[in-house]
Amino acid sequence: MFTKIYMGLWALWAVTGLVAIATGWMAGFPLIIFGMITFGLIYFGMMFVLPVSITHSNELTEHSEDWVTSPKADHSKQRVYGVSVPRHV
Repeated sequence: MFTKIYMGLWALWAVTGLVAIATGWMAGFPLIIFGMITFGLIYFGMMFVLPVSITHSNELTEHSEDWVTSPKADHSKQRVYGVSVPRHV
């Protein structure tokens, strides 16, 4: 959801920039404000969109529960993101 909002904001910002350039409004102080808002959009992407897009899916946690709770499982280890690690870590 954040990705769709983010891409929509960039599209809106691109249209605003093109209109400002076409009308001759993009010069001096408005250019500085435009740059600051662009920096804010980049920061927004790093804080909200990037973590959502690189997180792991639920597939690994669903399979790891079966692995840990099976009767043949070695209960001295558990699975974290598909990797076996000792339980005391």
